[in-house]
Amino acid sequence: MGWYLVRAIETKEAVGVFWARNAYELWSVVDEICSPTDCERTKFEPTYGIGVAWDGPTKTKFPVPDWDDAEEGDVEGDELDMTGLSFTEGIMSAMLDKELRWRRFESFEWFARHLMRRAD
Repeated sequence: MGWYLVRAIETKEAVGVFWARNAYELWSVVDEICSPTDCERTKFEPTYGIGVAWDGPTKTKFPVPDWDDAEEGDVEGDELDMTGLSFTEGIMSAMLDKELRWRRFESFEWFARHLMRRAD
């Protein structure tokens, strides 16, 4: 499917920038953060490469330790340092685009019916 900006309907507050293969996948990812039915989305075509990067040095290393498997005390809270993250120009140009068309998310019931029809 592609890249999407998602925002709250009432406040226009940003929820996130997402890539999804289909509408249900996008709905599911947004549902991890908030109720998709409170949001609207717009698809955008990147002007060029897309990325999220640290502006400078960071304590984060790849791969990030798996907190679920770590022994107590093995993982320090600063091993996933989110400070200084920024978007590359490909995302920023979409965030500034006042011509994008926004569309509400369908209800979960709509997706359930849609998926049931596909399974038949």
